[in-house]
Amino acid sequence: MEYLIDASGAGALFRQIPGIVRKQGTILLYGHGHAGVDLSVLNNVQFLEPTLVSPVGASGGFLTDGRPATYHRALELIESGTIDVAPIVTHRYTSLDQVGSAFAGAHKQPEYVKGVVEL
Repeated sequence: MEYLIDASGAGALFRQIPGIVRKQGTILLYGHGHAGVDLSVLNNVQFLEPTLVSPVGASGGFLTDGRPATYHRALELIESGTIDVAPIVTHRYTSLDQVGSAFAGAHKQPEYVKGVVEL
């Protein structure tokens, strides 16, 4: 695989990277947390000579009003219909009261990809 995007934050993923990414591939570490893993497992990843990308927070800089440019651009692409996110939205919440159940474990179900709050 030439590109790997980790949006899971699952520490166990790091053990699998050498078996999935080709030499000099690109790894986007979008997930955060990665708890419960000794990151010395990245020793094997370094021999792949990958490009590691970690877009934390305001990657891409800020707009003049202080908003992160990356997030603003992403919302523009979604709002304009350039990018259709409907296929990845697996759960919808119609009130803020329902969000607690998502954090209580619904987001850990295998079929859960992305939840959105629609008010």
